[in-house]
Amino acid sequence: MKRITTIQVGRGPDWMVFTPVGVKCYVSNAGANSVSVLDTVKFKELARIPVGKVPKRIIAAVYFAVTEPSYRPAGSSPRGRPVP
Repeated sequence: MKRITTIQVGRGPDWMVFTPVGVKCYVSNAGANSVSVLDTVKFKELARIPVGKVPKRIIAAVYFAVTEPSYRPAGSSPRGRPVP
């Protein structure tokens, strides 16, 4: 594996999770009490969200019509609902 770039996030990055297509990454910054939202295409931090004390593990809840409009699982409609 080869490092492509480095993206600055908050102090004490602890955990990261990618959206299904991989265009965004969420990083919990345990030392800064925040979560960084990263654009993995442009290699930049989009936002830093203040959260509770010492955020640790995070998960990504996927709502396809909003978070990943170009990704749609087989058998689902554009809103992510099952196709009848």
